[in-house]
Amino acid sequence: MKRANISICGLYNPEDPTESKDFSPIFYDINTIGWTTDIVTSPFRNFNLHFLLTLQNPQYRNLNYNAYGVNYDYNGKVIPELSKVLIEIDPSFYMMKRKLRAWLSFRYFGKQYANPTNAFYYNGWWENFGGLDYTVNRNVTLKFQAVNFLNQTGIKGAIQGADQEMSDSEYIGRTVVATGIRPRTFEFTVDIRF
Repeated sequence: MKRANISICGLYNPEDPTESKDFSPIFYDINTIGWTTDIVTSPFRNFNLHFLLTLQNPQYRNLNYNAYGVNYDYNGKVIPELSKVLIEIDPSFYMMKRKLRAWLSFRYFGKQYANPTNAFYYNGWWENFGGLDYTVNRNVTLKFQAVNFLNQTGIKGAIQGADQEMSDSEYIGRTVVATGIRPRTFEFTVDIRF
């Protein structure tokens, strides 16, 4: 268990949203139990595979407070932006006497909550990357990378201003602010070592 604190600034009055007050600092604990399996294997020549599976349950402990006559109790709630299930699958293959490496990376993030009350959540999603790394010599490496080559769309992250929201019912069909999944991009870089 880890001790932390949070600065709750500008909590608004549910009866009068124009009224707000600073309630910081509020101290609380975070607790998790988990399991990670990490496998690195080379089943045949020039091929490597990395597989990572993490199961965890990150929760708030001792986090509750009263504001404007409402009791906010976050105990047992999953910490926002953390998944209970994480998966990474990273295959790579070397060619041309190991000068060229082709690689892929798939990362799965399970269901994530977007606010401390767990009223908002995102379904799990995959992020994907791929690329080619070519070693010209010991000082120069050329890299081509494709981000989100499967062109997935969606949002992730905390929803701004939703710390006090206990239900998502008033937000159905409305636009909320969060972070978008990275769009499909292609990147070319040159690494030079002196």
